[in-house]
Amino acid sequence: MSKDDLKTLICRTAALLRKEGYAAAKGCLSIREGSMIYITPESVNLSELKPKDLAEVDLESGKAVNGKNPAAGLPRHIAVYRNRADINALIHSTSPSVVCSSKAGEVIRPLLDDMAQSVGTTLKTAPSGTDSKSLNRLVKALKGRNSVLLHEDGALCGSGTMDDAHAICQVSEKACQAWIESAILGGGHTINALESALMRFVYLKKYSRQAEKNK
Repeated sequence: MSKDDLKTLICRTAALLRKEGYAAAKGCLSIREGSMIYITPESVNLSELKPKDLAEVDLESGKAVNGKNPAAGLPRHIAVYRNRADINALIHSTSPSVVCSSKAGEVIRPLLDDMAQSVGTTLKTAPSGTDSKSLNRLVKALKGRNSVLLHEDGALCGSGTMDDAHAICQVSEKACQAWIESAILGGGHTINALESALMRFVYLKKYSRQAEKNK
């Protein structure tokens, strides 16, 4: 995809996330292409976002080189991109069950197959700050996973493409909703750690083969 195509994709996804209730009005999402990050700006409503509004940030220096001032979540995105070669798109999700779970600060374990497969064997909570210590804990909590809860501030969801990151937002919300409802009803039967790990392994292997096929 060209730079213009990627920026258009971000804007289209941003509007869809707002419509579906997965992102706040001034939420944050980005795409990494090579050494550049295209990220939403700090002061524009996602429903009204235009390609020209997006900030262009150099991944190595962490400095904006074009566009408007980047969103406050930029340090999180930089930290993840620098540590995860498999993630090229990130979305800050603030859907209802995700936010509720992020306030609880618990480790969410999979009650549903799709969480174990696409999100990971657990959904951990990391600090929501952007200081170096918080960012290190964020990267650690995201290791081997595609989503991490940000304490009292939703979740950071990522994948290889923006469409897949969007899907991770959907699965994360579904997983948190199931966790909350099971707690209200007295508890549910989580998928055990070994079975979750196997599901995750098979999914990733199948996904990587499909990605190779689509090149």
